[in-house]
Amino acid sequence: MKITGKNILWVLLVWGFCFFGCEYLPEIEKNEIKEVEKSKPLWTFIIYMAGDNELSASALEDLNELEEAKAVSDKIQIFALVDFAGDGNLSSNSGTFLFKIKNDFEDSEDIVSERIACPPLGLKTDEEIEINLADSSVLEKTIDFIKGEYPSQEYGLIMWGHGTGYKSTNIPEKTRGVAVDDTSGDYMSTIDFAKAINKKNLSVIGFDTCFGMLLENIYEIKDCGKYFIGSSGLVPANGWNYKTVFSEFAKNLEKSQESGEDFCKIAVNHFENLYSSNEKLKISYLELEQVRKISEKFDKLAKKIGENIIDKSSQEKFFNILFNDVKSYYNNYGATDLYLDLYSLADKMLQEGIEEATELKDMLLQNGKILNIGIHFAALTSEGIIKERHSNSYIKNDKIINEQLRFVAENQYWVPNYEPKDTVLDKLFYTNF
Repeated sequence: MKITGKNILWVLLVWGFCFFGCEYLPEIEKNEIKEVEKSKPLWTFIIYMAGDNELSASALEDLNELEEAKAVSDKIQIFALVDFAGDGNLSSNSGTFLFKIKNDFEDSEDIVSERIACPPLGLKTDEEIEINLADSSVLEKTIDFIKGEYPSQEYGLIMWGHGTGYKSTNIPEKTRGVAVDDTSGDYMSTIDFAKAINKKNLSVIGFDTCFGMLLENIYEIKDCGKYFIGSSGLVPANGWNYKTVFSEFAKNLEKSQESGEDFCKIAVNHFENLYSSNEKLKISYLELEQVRKISEKFDKLAKKIGENIIDKSSQEKFFNILFNDVKSYYNNYGATDLYLDLYSLADKMLQEGIEEATELKDMLLQNGKILNIGIHFAALTSEGIIKERHSNSYIKNDKIINEQLRFVAENQYWVPNYEPKDTVLDKLFYTNF
């Protein structure tokens, strides 16, 4: 080929494209991805409403609250998988339905939201079926389906219904659970819940249940999301006010790009306002990456408490402090478990001169508000008497370590051991001085 100025220019252009193309093309793709991201709604919330129990009527009320919030826009979409008691139809408040929430500008009592099909769950818009929401695979499939069909930039999951505490007399003695389902007689354990939400990229995980903010619970899901919000004690059947929470969040979203923490703050404030007459009704939130540090500081304190229990006298002293003086959470309506408040526990230990309590207490005081987290102490009978032995699932057993809660398996100085050692609960319950 005859070499000319035009040939040289063409060769240089081709060479330049081949040399630089690999650097420029990814940048073009990145820009395209950014444009696609911008076109998505900012937020998608999934409300997992396990109402196949005596809370069925409350589920219908909260559906109405979601519609009356008028929160749905091009920036926010809300879905509710609702399981009513029984296996009938919506008109009789029974069966399982997946709704894409719509705004109800008439504030009617009717459900105006769109009932949508979900093939992975076998849900159709023209058939009535019953699904066991206690099955963790149902939760996982619901999240995957909504994320796939209705993508957004941020995702929030709210577990709605009963929270049993560490265990309950109404269900088999296993690990703490949620999503109690009367039709199946089943519930979702903490371990199964964590597996279902693992790697789902959740910005907010909320528990509109009793006994959600327990260290055992949040330790299990500490790597599964960014923020957690819930109560360490009881929550009334009415639960959160979804109308006020989502209404305010949606209004703020029109002005700025609200974060998961902003949503949590709004939910906490409205809950406090709703139940201001009862000091025991509180919810708190935290960034899940804090959980490991909180657990480490608590275990450091537990180690020192254990070192102070050296004879019968000190055993009785610390048992009475923990059982009688530390703020606690339990169910007043039957046999339950007793949970101690970590902040109150740290405060009482500081009064006893245990300086290791300072770090934990300071960490649980955030922006002037106490972060209320519960920790399992003992099981109670229906008369409020402490049972002699802890649940087998709460006693560390190296032979079944992979079947236990991560907190039970990894904690060093609080939980009891299959062969008693020097932990606090070992010394208080299983050591004869």
